[in-house]
Amino acid sequence: CSSDLNQLQGLGFEHYEVSNFSKPKFSAKHNLQYWRSQSVAAIGPSATGFLNLGETGVRYKWGTSVGSAKHSEEIITAEELKVENFFLSMRINEGTNLNNYIAAPNMSEAIAFIEELKSGGYLIDATVEHLTLSPKGFLCADSIISRLLSLF
Repeated sequence: CSSDLNQLQGLGFEHYEVSNFSKPKFSAKHNLQYWRSQSVAAIGPSATGFLNLGETGVRYKWGTSVGSAKHSEEIITAEELKVENFFLSMRINEGTNLNNYIAAPNMSEAIAFIEELKSGGYLIDATVEHLTLSPKGFLCADSIISRLLSLF
């Protein structure tokens, strides 16, 4: 797997999100809007969209039938949006700022875990101000993100 990553990087591709590579400036802008928790319009059967209202949001999903105007809505609370912002931002190579998420009482435990990840090669950028998963970290993203979320 790592040799495949090296080959792609050698060909000028960047690992810009957990499951995608692109040439610089050719990343999927639509996908990045999801990962950045930005508003995303969705039209058509089974399409899911998101409206970011600042501290809260609304996720909506259209019905599965063509011509059906039925849709469902889910209100995303401020706390839920905070969690979503964190785990989505960790899925792209821009990373996140942990200071926005981790309360001071858990900071020392978070720093210890970050040091463990850093020494294992799971992070490219490893500060509390800017945390970015490496390609190796992307392979374990769900486990890493879950552990960090437990520190909130």
